[in-house]
Amino acid sequence: MFAWASALVVAAVGLLFRIRFGAAVPLTTGLAVLLFSMALLITFGNWVDSKTKLTLDLAGIRFRSPLRRASMGWDQVRSLRAIPVGRSWRVIVRSSDSQFQFRTASEIGLGSARPVRYGFPDGKEIAMLIRGHAGLKDPVRSDDAWICRA
Repeated sequence: MFAWASALVVAAVGLLFRIRFGAAVPLTTGLAVLLFSMALLITFGNWVDSKTKLTLDLAGIRFRSPLRRASMGWDQVRSLRAIPVGRSWRVIVRSSDSQFQFRTASEIGLGSARPVRYGFPDGKEIAMLIRGHAGLKDPVRSDDAWICRA
């Protein structure tokens, strides 16, 4: 919501300048386009996250999103990589022929507004379950990530 509101305010200011002075301030046009693009990308990312399903069962893992589908048995999981991203973690699960990723839960609070939540609510627990069921080794620090390998 904040990105859309910012884009609309900047666009309105640019429109008011155009009406009042006959020309828009060049910065407002570029900034409005940038903010609308960012708002669109954020909205798309939130939509993809809301349509993503991750299933763990005795046979293995099934991941389905509007952009990717992956399925792997526990014995096919080769690694799990956890990368800190802001206030959450991006978890990447790889097999020999596919991979998928998800974010652990986090929230962003903007003043008195209700916090915006994103990621899988039990993401850390899901990562630990995958590590355990796949029989991956303890995590090892590597550059900017923690990696568990088979």
